[in-house]
Amino acid sequence: MSSLIFFIKTVLISLVLIALMPVFAGGSQQVRKVPDEYRAKKNPFTGSDKSALERGEYIFSKKCARCHGKNGDGVGSILEGYSMPVFNKEYYSKREDGYIFWIVDQGLPGTPMRPFGPGSDYNLSETDIWKVIAYEREKFGK
Repeated sequence: MSSLIFFIKTVLISLVLIALMPVFAGGSQQVRKVPDEYRAKKNPFTGSDKSALERGEYIFSKKCARCHGKNGDGVGSILEGYSMPVFNKEYYSKREDGYIFWIVDQGLPGTPMRPFGPGSDYNLSETDIWKVIAYEREKFGK
């Protein structure tokens, strides 16, 4: 009887872990439904705006690289064991500026990605968020 109970517990724990796998093993890579008010947003900064890219690089190095890696490869120093998005051409080709802005501004519940927008604990201005996105697209999205 005790071996049957052990077996049932093992199966139940396995099912729970399988259900949670997308969150811890790449779930952050999936494209999520962005609210319409964000979808319409466009980045006012481009890859040719050197001062915007410099500011974006500075913020990325201070606020983002710890988790996303200094090369955007998802290998950050504080989140070992978590699957982070890899910032590359494929990632940026599937995501509009408004989508990325939404993620940075609001964060992603159920993942380590916290909100960085105005009024959050990290309190980046909208302008700084756009500069980070311009930098990321220029550095990692080509």
